[in-house]
Amino acid sequence: MGTSAAVMWATIYFAVHEKHILANHSGNLLYYKRFIDDIFGIWIGNTTNECDDINNFGVLIWDIGDNKPSLSVDFLDLTIMIRGSKIETKTFQKKMNLYLYIPPSSAHPTGCIKGTVFGLIRRYHAQNTHRKDFIAIVRLFYLRLLNRGWERTYIRKLILEACSHVDRINHTPNTPGTQPTDDGRKNRLFIHLVFHPDDVPWKRVQELYQLHCDDLLRNECGIERPTIAYSRPKNLGDYLTKTKLYQAPGESSSTIMGEYKDGLDPP
Repeated sequence: MGTSAAVMWATIYFAVHEKHILANHSGNLLYYKRFIDDIFGIWIGNTTNECDDINNFGVLIWDIGDNKPSLSVDFLDLTIMIRGSKIETKTFQKKMNLYLYIPPSSAHPTGCIKGTVFGLIRRYHAQNTHRKDFIAIVRLFYLRLLNRGWERTYIRKLILEACSHVDRINHTPNTPGTQPTDDGRKNRLFIHLVFHPDDVPWKRVQELYQLHCDDLLRNECGIERPTIAYSRPKNLGDYLTKTKLYQAPGESSSTIMGEYKDGLDPP
């Protein structure tokens, strides 16, 4: 959107108009949710006035007047359908999606592509009501990763592991998780390194730690477990795109909003 604050500005901007919509049409809206400029709602009755109200707000026009009532709608990355007395879903992807997954030539840590595969497989499994839709989207995912240059055998292995993982999770009864104790956190040493693909492997770093530091830090500091924590090096985006807005001294947004809430008149 050009700036890191654009999403917040868009949300606040339309929220003013949204109050009018909800107040005037609450009797017809059984359900209403919005994510930035994407709206999902369940409407009962004539939609003419509602369409006019939504579009009647400056330059923001949703062009929903020509949309006819349907048993299927696309919202964000889901296609939501009414089938008889049930609601079914499947993954929705825009035609202009470029699917720019991390290529094998990237300087990302090797675990990043595994995280991408496992994360998306889990999402696709949750999004698709029917197994055939899940298999179809996973197949497309596999082909798109091959198009990005990944080796066929490696990606197939990752996808099969991820599919087995989500199947196992869904067939295993939920059990309360255990949180790490404070003692466990205190006895760990995090070694922070900037990742580079040609740098010393993390296993070699651990071997050197065990050889030269383990006994000393264990006896003197009580360190029982070292953890190698990688961070990415800065890229062009860090230098060219600001993620923080300028903050005037003493004029934080929380202070100003707090004064408004208390009935004051901030500058």
